[in-house]
Amino acid sequence: PTCAIQLLILSTVLIAARREIGGIRSLGFTKLSIGKIFLGLAFFMFAGLVLSLAALFLQSLGATDFKDPSILLPVSFGERVVWTVMSAVVAISEETAFRGYALTRLEHITRRKTLAAILASLGFAIGHSYQGVSGVVVIFIYGLMFAAVFYKTKSIWPGIIAHFMQDFTAMFAVDILKRMQGG
Repeated sequence: PTCAIQLLILSTVLIAARREIGGIRSLGFTKLSIGKIFLGLAFFMFAGLVLSLAALFLQSLGATDFKDPSILLPVSFGERVVWTVMSAVVAISEETAFRGYALTRLEHITRRKTLAAILASLGFAIGHSYQGVSGVVVIFIYGLMFAAVFYKTKSIWPGIIAHFMQDFTAMFAVDILKRMQGG
């Protein structure tokens, strides 16, 4: 169901963009290059550090409402294949909807990049409310970081790469943490 909903959102955004001046290129679909892939990977690693620090800071303030997402993670080989496909679909869909479309259209409406980034990131974060209020705060920060990368590169690809890596590697993170804790 997640893939179906994400593909519906992606289709809607692409249809809307095709009918507008600038078309699909206005969403940041520039030529994919090795440089953009490496930038996406570097952003993924940098964002992981920043978001971990943000989560630790929130916990130091007493924010303990982070929801454990491990129940959602795949276990079997088949589930991992589905998770990988879903990670790709979600990365493409959410980056296209929130950075490619919402961010650029909100900037056009508000005439302010910062306000557009805040509004688009807020929408992105609210969509992750299943992670608790603290999770929404962390995802809001992530959304702002995605917006900054989009504005800096004028391309959606680094965000898609980083978003995919974030979701894809989650299925390994829980196993690694359990092994590190001796479980």
